[in-house]
Amino acid sequence: MKPLLESWRKYLVEGEAEHFPWLKEIQATDDLEEIQAIVGTDRFKRVGSGSFRRVYQPTSDPGYVIKVIHDNDDHKMRMNEDDFNTAKRYPFIFPKAYAHSDDFSWIVVENTPPLVDMEEMQKVLDQSFPAEQEALINAMSLPGKNKGRPGGSEWNVADPFHVMKMIMASFRMDRETNEAAAYDDKESAQSLQDILAPVAGAAYQELSKAMHEFEIDKYEIGIGNIGHDENYNFKIIDSSVFSSDPEDGVW
Repeated sequence: MKPLLESWRKYLVEGEAEHFPWLKEIQATDDLEEIQAIVGTDRFKRVGSGSFRRVYQPTSDPGYVIKVIHDNDDHKMRMNEDDFNTAKRYPFIFPKAYAHSDDFSWIVVENTPPLVDMEEMQKVLDQSFPAEQEALINAMSLPGKNKGRPGGSEWNVADPFHVMKMIMASFRMDRETNEAAAYDDKESAQSLQDILAPVAGAAYQELSKAMHEFEIDKYEIGIGNIGHDENYNFKIIDSSVFSSDPEDGVW
């Protein structure tokens, strides 16, 4: 059954790739320099760059981006492969993946704008974490529930970015400690877990699984690395930020 399922997934990916006319010229060559020359034309717009990869948006199809490595290197290819696999494994929280080269020198994923605007952050909370948001607002309205944060400031449930931070604060502190820990103490995180666990939806549950599997530090998930799709579903923009290599950039 598993081989059949994998074959079906491969068929879907290949079938979807055929819907991208701008990709055909890239698929026709396995020469990285030729590919880089193609995405360097005015048919593409560079929208991101890191130490190992660049990201381009086809001007004729702005809903997608293609990530192209700088040079032929197994580590860089593996970063693309990891992005592709995490997208398939956790479709609720990673950008959807559509196509890739045989060696993963490039991959095509949906374009997910980063979250920097409060209004858009609110739309994402309403779409992906509606029950969690409501539970936190209700709980924080009770006397004594609005626990302090470092510096003496308090959680502000009227600020959607604060609500997102509260959601993240319910997870462990770092990669070495697989247990609850908040910005200031474990008790605070456990309190948040007690609020969120009974109402946890699909996005929260999948985020929890991904963080556990990849040992993600919750500080890595924030402004600059979270975004949304066209329906305002929460997305982690890029899994490469979870690499232990300090040269890995957001893209």
